[in-house]
Amino acid sequence: MTWAAHEKPAIFFSIVIGAIGPVMLVSAPSVKRAFGVVPRAQIPMTYPSELKSTRPSTWTSADEIIQSRQVRGRSRQDTMIKKREEGRF
Repeated sequence: MTWAAHEKPAIFFSIVIGAIGPVMLVSAPSVKRAFGVVPRAQIPMTYPSELKSTRPSTWTSADEIIQSRQVRGRSRQDTMIKKREEGRF
């Protein structure tokens, strides 16, 4: 082996690296477990539906936004007109 390593290093090291592959295939899972690596969570196979949603929706429609502004007293257009009249815009 020493002769092969000195005289034909490319062939020698390619055989060594090629032999390490099957050894790692058998020993890698047990080495990973010894270091505390846990398996990943599985990828969901379905898309969550709206019926199963646990969080309330944060979406608001344009009508709700307009109504909330009008409830406070003015709409955005009224505010812009007032600013223009006051010279702030």
